[in-house]
Amino acid sequence: IFELNSPSVETCFWVRDDGLELIFISNRPELTGDLSQNDVWVATRYSVDESWSAPSKLGPAVNAEGYQDVNPSLSFDGRTMLLASKRPGGIGPAGGRRTARRSDP
Repeated sequence: IFELNSPSVETCFWVRDDGLELIFISNRPELTGDLSQNDVWVATRYSVDESWSAPSKLGPAVNAEGYQDVNPSLSFDGRTMLLASKRPGGIGPAGGRRTARRSDP
């Protein structure tokens, strides 16, 4: 996808059922230049016939310094994100984690 392509490593793509939101994991440096941290990013579009928006890194409620999250997906209603995380409190080496949106997708 041309508008999302970058020299960074991007994995674990998940597209919402209506095709209007794409969630993925990337080590994009953003403004810090740090390529060691994988974070959750999102891109959106208004219709499946349009290009994707520039990706945005999700905030600290999802991305926490020092922990790696992978395999993001959304619940059927689009309000809850599920992902595997190495944060303390999970089950196993990459325990499950969830976070909820404050507004409708």
